[in-house]
Amino acid sequence: MRSHARTIALSGSAATLAMLVLWIVATFWIISFIGQRAELFLVQGTVQVLWADVPLGGAPGFYTRPSAEVRPIWWLVLGVTGAPPGVHRIGVPVWMFFLAAGVPTALAWRSVLRLRRRIAAGVCARCGYDRRGLAGSARCPECGAPVLKR
Repeated sequence: MRSHARTIALSGSAATLAMLVLWIVATFWIISFIGQRAELFLVQGTVQVLWADVPLGGAPGFYTRPSAEVRPIWWLVLGVTGAPPGVHRIGVPVWMFFLAAGVPTALAWRSVLRLRRRIAAGVCARCGYDRRGLAGSARCPECGAPVLKR
């Protein structure tokens, strides 16, 4: 359990940091991956997907350019204004991904730090029972957990 929470905390920290960097970059730059019938692009702090029933008509590839408008979009983007029928778009703000990665990461770090504090204080790592006066290798009399070493 101890290493599992630490693994979640470390990998979640990396994912949360990546989402933060992506959000900042997507606010100031437009990054596009263009295909024949679909586009994936980062713009104004969102990840957007545009797809069409017919070919879009641009040169497929990877493109970047500075954003003309540095104003993040805070909510979901649905549809394309003034687009012909058969062209669809959905956009999700990057802060939603950041939040989805950040909350479990914060909870995992809380668990890891609580465990460290309990072990350092000499109490049971599982239930917090004060182990003073017990033999060093004795299980916790409250919950039966084995002793965790520092």
